[in-house]
Amino acid sequence: MTKTMIRLANENDAEVLHQLMHEAFTPLRELGIDWPSVNANLDAVKENIDKNTTFVMTIDDEIISTITVRYPWGSVKSISGYPFVWWFATNPEYEGKGYGSQLL
Repeated sequence: MTKTMIRLANENDAEVLHQLMHEAFTPLRELGIDWPSVNANLDAVKENIDKNTTFVMTIDDEIISTITVRYPWGSVKSISGYPFVWWFATNPEYEGKGYGSQLL
């Protein structure tokens, strides 16, 4: 039986999330799109987990999707006066199966 779960990310997830982000955003990187999530290094992923609210979706303990909610009242200047989706990615192997929609 497959077990799907949504939980808060923690610092132990950083390397897996970095790899997921790299794989998910490769098509955008190849187009030359410069956005923090597209070109995030491991330190940026760790900072994102630390400074924002980052969720992960797992299937049988494998992280397959992630979403970050960013709040305007943090220490970093915000682009909005309201909370908003900051980083959002799904492992390409699970693309088109509705997991990202469930996470939203």
